[in-house]
Amino acid sequence: MGTKHARKGAAAFRSQTEEFIESMDGLRWLAHLDEDDIDAMLNEVGEALAAHTGAECRAQLAYVLWDWKATAEAQADPELRRRLSEPIAAVSGEPVPIPAA
Repeated sequence: MGTKHARKGAAAFRSQTEEFIESMDGLRWLAHLDEDDIDAMLNEVGEALAAHTGAECRAQLAYVLWDWKATAEAQADPELRRRLSEPIAAVSGEPVPIPAA
């Protein structure tokens, strides 16, 4: 019976993993990350896997991957990448006004 339950669990995990990867656009966005970014992402994935278990692990892994997907999307857009690469103007120290509603 243990083997039967293990197989069901493995099948469910595989199905959830496939659904998750599909929700992440099949991970095609990885092509927009350079080698250093891939290394950093894999380190973060490894840390998430090592530090968490069960549902908490999946949630942390999803968070890490969504964060890196956003990075890849920013790098895929030349104009956004250029703007994000520009130096930040000096901060005046003045309070930031509250935006109008």
